[in-house]
Amino acid sequence: MPNVETILREHVTLNVDCIDRLYLNGYVPRLQRPENLWWFLHEQRGNPVVSPALLKQMVDRFVASIHDFAQRNRIPWSTSSGERARKKSRAATRPASRERKEWC
Repeated sequence: MPNVETILREHVTLNVDCIDRLYLNGYVPRLQRPENLWWFLHEQRGNPVVSPALLKQMVDRFVASIHDFAQRNRIPWSTSSGERARKKSRAATRPASRERKEWC
């Protein structure tokens, strides 16, 4: 009896003519712990003071480099303004202070 992989391989095809959207998500398991993130920002990147602002600066530089690449190569660029508006709306309705919970 054939398995699922064999059935799909023999009966399902996928042809890609154009990529409509591209999402990039990065996950670095070792940077999920606070002490490892501190090491990366302080020791590896050489920042004397560790702050979340450093991560935003890195993201902003990365996004700017993608924009530059797209512009140099005449690749159309669009941003989902709807998602940005939803995030701002959620942030605006969130309570100003939240009780801090300690997790073990």
